[in-house]
Amino acid sequence: DLSPPTVTGILDKLEAKGLIERYRSAKDRRIVHARLTPAGAGLLDGAPPPMGEGFAEGLARLTAAERCALLAGLRRLAALAG
Repeated sequence: DLSPPTVTGILDKLEAKGLIERYRSAKDRRIVHARLTPAGAGLLDGAPPPMGEGFAEGLARLTAAERCALLAGLRRLAALAG
């Protein structure tokens, strides 16, 4: 739920650091795309997993019932947060 000005600000900062570059769509010049630069890709490659080591593997080891219960809890939490 990020507003367009917030996203633009984030992209401005990443572009100023040389981590992304922006380019216009060849089909519609109003559309602006962003892509990682080699420096951005290198930084991303060295970054730790966003949820910590082993999170995806641990999640995959849950039973279907455990995953459903977890999903129901997350949906409830999201509803409470608005």
